[in-house]
Amino acid sequence: MTTGYIPDIDMQARRMLPIHQVVDKISGRLARIPLGSRPEFSDPRYLPKEFNLDYFHRLERTVFDGQVCFVDGGNSPIFSAPNFSVQLVRTYFNLFKGGDRINPKHLTQRIEFYAICYAVNDGGRIFYESELVPMKEEFGEFLPDSNDLRFDSFDATLVLGPMRAPIHRVAETARQFAEWKYLGLAIERELESGDVIVRDGTLQTVVTKERKYANIASNMAVEKDVNLISLSKTSTLFTSTGYPLMAAISELAEKSKFKDTSWYYNPIVEIKHPDHQAEMFAVKLHPNSDYVFRLEFLKRQAEMNAPKDFESIMGAISANSDDLTFPGYPYGLLDADRFSKVSPNEAENQAIQFLSCATDKGALARLNKCLRASNAHDVLNNFGG
Repeated sequence: MTTGYIPDIDMQARRMLPIHQVVDKISGRLARIPLGSRPEFSDPRYLPKEFNLDYFHRLERTVFDGQVCFVDGGNSPIFSAPNFSVQLVRTYFNLFKGGDRINPKHLTQRIEFYAICYAVNDGGRIFYESELVPMKEEFGEFLPDSNDLRFDSFDATLVLGPMRAPIHRVAETARQFAEWKYLGLAIERELESGDVIVRDGTLQTVVTKERKYANIASNMAVEKDVNLISLSKTSTLFTSTGYPLMAAISELAEKSKFKDTSWYYNPIVEIKHPDHQAEMFAVKLHPNSDYVFRLEFLKRQAEMNAPKDFESIMGAISANSDDLTFPGYPYGLLDADRFSKVSPNEAENQAIQFLSCATDKGALARLNKCLRASNAHDVLNNFGG
């Protein structure tokens, strides 16, 4: 039985193991990569700024009088085949004021719905269409328009490479649209001028028709003077040498006078892309954190804000980033992730209910024929127990 345990062998023999060759190759390659002189963006609508130690600024925690709201979403497949996918989708938000959690007054904190996506033939081309079923009738108003979830299966914003987009990508898109809509309603019904709302991820819109929902939320934020920002746990951005951008900025910070403090770094890039209405920052939210995150302000608001406004808002986020489980990451987003995530056990229970209902309605045999078109790999994975 394979356990991953490496026997107690002498160091010379251990160095001969293939995995050590892998580590040597990677570490050797990384050691040869310089940080680079600037961020690198392939799109000419992104105008990168040369690295400069003067772009680091101390980030002081602030006593923030307003509310801070965090929004996140999750989804998980219940039953999928090449021609249809059923997923459970969930969105959630929370509110904090002065470090304390507060209860919302007007908006339900969590909504859930099923996204059902079908493959249909239209004029010789395969399209994906969707139906959304709220878990409770009152959740209906929070759902995106199902007409906006009709896509050509080769939609450029869904595909990865030259192959047809997998149908489950449409259900993920339903979650993204629902997050934006929910965020806009939280601004409209729960927040006041000067408050802050934080989206997990970025302010960039990628999928066809996503901009529609992002614009509604952004316009509401501007109208009510609610500061819309995003914080991304991961970043795929690079420098001019192919080094990870956030890692490069983190290493640059070690050469600055702020290396042992919380800090923010800006400017990084001037963004001219119409689907990315943002001003980008890098932030270290806790002095003892090993993580640097990408933070974005809505561009229209960033252009109106003074530096002290940026610092006040980021200081409020920093004050929310003391949780011992992940120092330097906002507790509000940890909480939002926890309550929006669809766990494997939940997905399995939903799948059992789905199969039970399909059996009762005499639909299981045909569903299984569709399922067997794609699940032979799972059978091989489970072969032999």
